[in-house]
Amino acid sequence: MDTEKLASVTAERRASNAERRASIVHDPDAGHLMNQEDHEKSKWQAIKSQPWAFAWCLFGVWLSLLVSFENQAAGIVIGIPQFRKDFGSFYEGNYVLPAKWQSAFSGAPVAAWVST
Repeated sequence: MDTEKLASVTAERRASNAERRASIVHDPDAGHLMNQEDHEKSKWQAIKSQPWAFAWCLFGVWLSLLVSFENQAAGIVIGIPQFRKDFGSFYEGNYVLPAKWQSAFSGAPVAAWVST
């Protein structure tokens, strides 16, 4: 496609979009019609038409999963015998972590959740 033809096609599309927006603004039933159009889309069509909304939804779900996981991960790490041996002290036949470190591992995810 040459640049002149491309420019004219782009101008036509902009004009038709502007006309469409102008007609929707003055139509009192436009909201209901747009809502109906959205409900008729398949999942894939909705993702393709609103990629940023889909990306933000994925971001929110991912953060929710990570916040849930870090609470469990702290408790799991404290329970690993090799971790206690590497970072703890020997006490009455076992390796133990100091209470301040145990509370830091358990409390940091909760504090991060509260601060958000």
